[in-house]
Amino acid sequence: MSIKNTFIAFCLVLLLIAVGPLLYRQNVLQPNSAVATPSEKKPVEVRFVKSYPNKDINTSSKTSNEFYQLIVDNNIFRPLGWHPPKKTPQYTLIGTTISSNGSDAKAFILERRSNQFHTVKVGETIGNVSIKKILPKKVILQEEGKETVLQCGKLQFLR
Repeated sequence: MSIKNTFIAFCLVLLLIAVGPLLYRQNVLQPNSAVATPSEKKPVEVRFVKSYPNKDINTSSKTSNEFYQLIVDNNIFRPLGWHPPKKTPQYTLIGTTISSNGSDAKAFILERRSNQFHTVKVGETIGNVSIKKILPKKVILQEEGKETVLQCGKLQFLR
C-alpha cells in the first residue's frame, strides 16, 4: 500500500469517527427526518419502556445475570419434553472384601455422576449416604432413614 492510499484511508477513518456519533444522535432523535420536508416536520414523541414497572433498572437489586435467567431456564433449542437431569448421586457397587473372621469388611463404590471411586467401611459416609452393612456382593446404604441395597453386577469371569 502506498503512502497516499494509507493517508486517504486514515482520513476516512477519522471522518467516520468524528461524524458517526453526530449522525447516530440525529437518527435516534429524529428517525423520520430524512423523509419529511421542512414544512411537514412533526414533533418527535419519545417513549421509554421499562421491563419492571415502578422500579428503575439502575436501582434494582437484581444483578444482570438474573435478567437472563428466564432465557437460560427455558432454552428454545432444547427438544420437546426435555427435563433437567437429576443431580442426586448414583452409586454402583464394584465389589466387597470381607476378612476371613468377618471383622473387617470394605466396599468399593463408584459414584457415576462425578466418576469418583470410594473405598468405605461400615459406619462411614459418602456425601449424605451412610454405609449400614456390608455383605458379600451386597451393601446396604442408609439415607435420611431410607435404606437402599446395592448389589454387584453379574460378571462372567468372577464366581
